[in-house]
Amino acid sequence: MESTLERTLAQLPDAPGVYMMIGDDGQILYIGKAVSLRSRVRSYFQDSAAHAYRTVKMVERVVDVRTIVVSNEIESLILEANLIKRHQPAVQRAAARRQAFSVLEGDQRAVPARRVHPRRARRRRAVLLGRTPTRTDCAN
Repeated sequence: MESTLERTLAQLPDAPGVYMMIGDDGQILYIGKAVSLRSRVRSYFQDSAAHAYRTVKMVERVVDVRTIVVSNEIESLILEANLIKRHQPAVQRAAARRQAFSVLEGDQRAVPARRVHPRRARRRRAVLLGRTPTRTDCAN
């Protein structure tokens, strides 16, 4: 018997849009955009595709895929950003935490300057060169 997910994958439109991967608890795991929903979403479920470990683990949890078809890529970009802000999918929250920025830490003793994360800057007299971190940047 064909599963619901397999039927959904077979019926995906070949049009631009946004897709939402849904977990077994009904929670949105991931939101993405595509020029061709059919080829992009189906690529996650191909055995021959070489995906990152995180992607493989996410796909194992997917039980349904919902799509929203739009008229062009610009609309899909805007819709994706709005949906991510509204739903804050778990996978994308984790990815945002991993995207930490680096700064250069330097003082008179350290030549050349070290590249560090702002939370890991150790010396009080060190000068941090780069984007100035805010409180929310250094949280978690």
